[in-house]
Amino acid sequence: MAEEGTSPEELRANLREYEEQLEQVGGLLLDDPHNDEYKGIYESLTEVIQLTKELVAEGGPSPSQPPAQPQAPTAAAPLIHPAAAITTAPDLRLPSILPPTVAAQIRSARHRAAFAGQAPAAWAIGAPVQAIYREDGQWYNGVVSAVSVSGKFIVQYEGYDQAEEVEREEVRLRGAEANGGYTGVVAPKKRKVNEEVALEEMPAWLQIKPEDDEKVKAKKKKLQKSYKSKQRFARMDVQTKEKANSWKNFVSGKGSKKKPGFMTGHKKESIFKVPDGLGARVGVVGSGKPMTEFGHARRHDFAADA
Repeated sequence: MAEEGTSPEELRANLREYEEQLEQVGGLLLDDPHNDEYKGIYESLTEVIQLTKELVAEGGPSPSQPPAQPQAPTAAAPLIHPAAAITTAPDLRLPSILPPTVAAQIRSARHRAAFAGQAPAAWAIGAPVQAIYREDGQWYNGVVSAVSVSGKFIVQYEGYDQAEEVEREEVRLRGAEANGGYTGVVAPKKRKVNEEVALEEMPAWLQIKPEDDEKVKAKKKKLQKSYKSKQRFARMDVQTKEKANSWKNFVSGKGSKKKPGFMTGHKKESIFKVPDGLGARVGVVGSGKPMTEFGHARRHDFAADA
């Protein structure tokens, strides 16, 4: 039974929005296939879509599941600039089942994509930024409140009842990622010799879909070729490691038996060695050894059967 305020129609509408967001993140991955953040968001959205499909099939969320929380209102309404063309960011309704950290990553990724020119400029609305105030040329904290007709950002400065249209090079995202300083990058993980090689399946965002255009298909084919080549080398590493382990097991098994010979510590005796003893002679087999002793045979009487 569906929860009050969340109808199956709303769930289907949310499902369509999640799928659109998944397509957008997949497009970002095509431009930056090594971005781990985009990969994490893609996987999270995939899980959300799967859960939403299950809810739609069941007719709605379970009564024990909390309803989706509305977004927190802003502290003050943004000022309307005369040059403002877009004042509202595209709707981003995130489900309550999505972890808060993942939701924050999705919003942050939208802002960065808009500033990098990889997404519509409207995605930057609501992003905390620093912008230059033209009167004194200093950087001040603010929030992107709108996008102008020419595609520039309109920034509302914090603590001031003033919004100003700024150039793209006069505004930057707040934080260590866009403050103009060096941001440390995690060094790539070097695989150790004895570390297991992980063979992964091709990601879903690399699969070619019927609605993809020729440009997207060509880009996906190129990435698929690179991915298959990487997996082929990984399989070769696995085979090489298996052969090496097999040879080590063979050598260790043979080495457990001590044999006389060169550099083994056990010198092989010569067939011409003179046996120990006073009666030993060279070239006489068995010389120096006493005669074989035999026991005396005794008579054994069998008892007759009664």
